[in-house]
Amino acid sequence: MMEINCIKQLKKKIYYLEREKRQVLEHLEILNNKLNTLNNSIQIIQEKEQLEDHNTKHFTYKTYKHKFNCRITKTVLFFLKQEPNRYFKVSEITRLVLDYGNQQHIEVTDKYCLSIRQSLKTLLNKGLVERRTNPFNSIDVEWKFLEQH
Repeated sequence: MMEINCIKQLKKKIYYLEREKRQVLEHLEILNNKLNTLNNSIQIIQEKEQLEDHNTKHFTYKTYKHKFNCRITKTVLFFLKQEPNRYFKVSEITRLVLDYGNQQHIEVTDKYCLSIRQSLKTLLNKGLVERRTNPFNSIDVEWKFLEQH
């Protein structure tokens, strides 16, 4: 009788160990899939770095990169608050934001100024800045922090 109980217990133990072995193998398969996915990601990233090799005379491949190394709207508001009585031109603010983000080597171009203008428009809609234009020159726009009372 005792031997029968021992055999049953051993068979039960074998069953549990086989079940655990199946679970471990399934888990290893999942881990292998994740590792393969990560390796594929690394390969894709490396291929993106080689995009310039595929450029042609008529088309240039580009990956998306942020223009600024900081949050534009918060940084613009920070600089406007520092001198609340002064009117800034967009190019001045752009230079300040680029310098703040350690991008002194970048030249101020229209694409950077456009991003700053969009940020200033957002602040204008929130009522945080004031916009002043020259009546004789609509291109000459200046911005100033609007103090809340």
